[in-house]
Amino acid sequence: MTRAEFYNGNASVVKLTTLSQNELIYRVTAVSATDLAGNALAQKVTAGGVLIDPTSATFRGTPPPVGVDGDGDGLTDNLEMRGWLVTVHLVDGTITTRGVTSDPAVADTDGDGLNDAQEANLRFDPRSKDSDDDQLGDYAEFNEIYSNGLSQDTDNDTLDDFLEFTFFHTSPLFADTDGDQINDADEIAGNRNPRVSDLPRPEIDVGAVAMRLDVRFAETNNRERRDLDTKQISSTLTSSDTKSFTRQDTVTAEAHLELGIGDGAEKVPGYYERFGASVGYTFQQTAESEEATTQAYERSLTTDREVTQGFSHGLRTGGAIIAEETAVLEPDSLSGAEERECLKALAKPGECSHGVAAVL
Repeated sequence: MTRAEFYNGNASVVKLTTLSQNELIYRVTAVSATDLAGNALAQKVTAGGVLIDPTSATFRGTPPPVGVDGDGDGLTDNLEMRGWLVTVHLVDGTITTRGVTSDPAVADTDGDGLNDAQEANLRFDPRSKDSDDDQLGDYAEFNEIYSNGLSQDTDNDTLDDFLEFTFFHTSPLFADTDGDQINDADEIAGNRNPRVSDLPRPEIDVGAVAMRLDVRFAETNNRERRDLDTKQISSTLTSSDTKSFTRQDTVTAEAHLELGIGDGAEKVPGYYERFGASVGYTFQQTAESEEATTQAYERSLTTDREVTQGFSHGLRTGGAIIAEETAVLEPDSLSGAEERECLKALAKPGECSHGVAAVL
């Protein structure tokens, strides 16, 4: 209401002037109105089921044919008076809704740096600098932080935007700031750094390991050297189904061949050779395959061929091949159970690895 006056000098009729109206039903109520003798207006009564109230009346508003924008904020006065609904998501998951209006005479009703037209478009509260009451201002959330000004927990990680931005320095936009597949709230609760991506780590799974030795037996004397036998020994170590996250064992097996001339008491330069091989990897072999591999190695040291009189025998390896099946497990291929086991073992270095180490 901007003005009240008697209509054409008639004291029984009052002319009221309002701001821009909307297509709404308005009610006007007279308060402390008396006649010239000081008598108050009659009390309201019900007649024929109809309420008669001399102090109150209703009327339908009429929007202006051309929108009037008194404060030049880009939002017409009638829309500012009509207002809009503001819906806020709280950190505990509840949702609240309230109706708001802005001041048609002030371009930025709450003075937060966002004019009323912007707040109407964003459905912010033009009379509050912090529409969602998360202690981060609407202007900062919209222009600087890029979080949701109508949600106290933009990324739904159970940490409110204010705590993430000002205290933990995590992202209020992403539930997993460091992208390690562990929620920020879980990392903080577990005394982990939510800004360092350190789990889960890729794993290497070694399957069956195939080994092959090419062994040649020969006899020699002072004048010549002749081949007696050639063997190709092969065996496969198969992986067991057991995988451990909390325990790591080391099994070591070494094989060295020393070859020479004569009875082996003296090593003759030029004819003596040493063969040895070792490899290290993470693996779990079954007891049966380990025993079979040991027997295969022992067979490679003997031959049933007879040695000619006057000759001495020896053996040498023509080659050795180790082939293995290896699979790299990406972090997203770990099952939920495996990930939980990893988390349980965080405090112990060297954990969360598959298999045992073996050197052959």
